[in-house]
Amino acid sequence: MAISSINFQVATKHSKSHMMRISKTTYLIDPHSKENEYKSYLFPDDFLEKAKLLAKEKTKRSMQKLAIDNFVQEAVLNLNEHHSLSDVEQVFKDLKAEFGGFEVFDIAVHKDEGYFYNIEEKLEYRPNADIFYNEKDKQFYLNKELTNIANMDLFEKRYNYHSHILFTKFDKEKGKNAQLKRADMRKIQTIVSKSLGMQRGEEFSKAKRQNHWQLKQQADIKRSVKKEHQEEINKVLIKQKELKAEIKKLKEELQEQGATRADYAQLEELNRDLKAKIKAKELTRAELRESFNKLKEELIQEKEEIQNKLIEARETILEQKTTIDTLESDLKASEQREVVLNNTNKVLKVENKFLYNAFQVIANWINFKDNEKNKGKWVNNLIDALKTRLLGDAIPPQEAIETSKPLEENANDELDEIMKKINKPKRHR
Repeated sequence: MAISSINFQVATKHSKSHMMRISKTTYLIDPHSKENEYKSYLFPDDFLEKAKLLAKEKTKRSMQKLAIDNFVQEAVLNLNEHHSLSDVEQVFKDLKAEFGGFEVFDIAVHKDEGYFYNIEEKLEYRPNADIFYNEKDKQFYLNKELTNIANMDLFEKRYNYHSHILFTKFDKEKGKNAQLKRADMRKIQTIVSKSLGMQRGEEFSKAKRQNHWQLKQQADIKRSVKKEHQEEINKVLIKQKELKAEIKKLKEELQEQGATRADYAQLEELNRDLKAKIKAKELTRAELRESFNKLKEELIQEKEEIQNKLIEARETILEQKTTIDTLESDLKASEQREVVLNNTNKVLKVENKFLYNAFQVIANWINFKDNEKNKGKWVNNLIDALKTRLLGDAIPPQEAIETSKPLEENANDELDEIMKKINKPKRHR
């Protein structure tokens, strides 16, 4: 948003034709804008004749030649986009209420002036100086010959909203111009700022005020100087793009090889330093080329180091994989052996239970055939012993397997003894 400001100067014979757009204007960024406003209130020549009479009547003196020559003044007033002609009218009502005079002849509000800003080149293009409008085809061109059409997608419109006012300081009540001191000029700026609701300009500023023609001339000089160095700047920008492309390519290669951010942090740091130098215009073409080559060599070396690290890492991973495969194989074999042992233990328990049941049947039969107490006691002891030896849960699987064979042989021996006793013929009495 613009800062409030109002500047005064003596009007020229061309002031009205310019501000009212009577004469052809070639420096517009919106050649057919409908946002401008115009209004006329009094005719300066008619009012001047009345002023001469009033001066004679009120002061008893004729109006001086200098006052007549400077009778019509022109003011240029900064505005923002939302301001209208009625806002300008209010400014002059406030000034008149404070100082007297400030009778308005004409007001024009301009919302079609400014400049184009090239977003790629970062340069200002002034209408009818750097960029030219063709009334026939309604297009802008980059040359006076109107052969090179401008790509308007690359240009932003930067508006200079303002108003021109033709007025006089003559005070009809006093018959003379309002007398304004230096302090009053500062007061005028404050009144304008308050009336328009804008930020006031800096007080006691030593900056010399310039009219719009001087400002245009200053901008043209600035752009001309910038153009002289633009070729050199463009070369640097090209090198910067080349560097950026090379860095991007190397980053992609590093990423493809599995490099982490830490692996190319140095690359990013060098890139930042280089960009900072280019931005500060501290880097010549030779320095840029030297930095570019140095960076490229460092990146190639760093790339080789990373490749070597990756090769070593792959070898380590292969070795670890072999070890893991061996351990997994051993684990599977161990699990298989454990399954076999568990199954063997279950089989032994079933077989032992079968033997126990066989001995139980035999023992019952002996008790039935032989009623001798000592024999029955012997059989019971045998049964108890077999229970403990054949069905004991305290025996672990491996131990059960190791003792199963002698246990089976012992059981078979005892079974043979029992069978002998069973089959022993009895004596006849």
